[in-house]
Amino acid sequence: SPNTKQSTPIFTVMNYNILCDKYATRHIYGYCPSWALKWEYRRKQIFDELRSYSADIIALQTKHSFNQVNVIFLI
Repeated sequence: SPNTKQSTPIFTVMNYNILCDKYATRHIYGYCPSWALKWEYRRKQIFDELRSYSADIIALQTKHSFNQVNVIFLI
């Protein structure tokens, strides 16, 4: 009927730069402790932050390799 509202699907999109290992160096990020630049540490922090936004679609930037993404999402 003309008075019935049709719901519109809504979804969220997130774009996130994960900073590849090649650029995660003390030379570039001298203010950051060495342990915090290691992928093993950053991986958990990134995953936790991505999950906190509950986005439907997530685009990742500057990944070094697909393996880096596999490790985040455990594909």
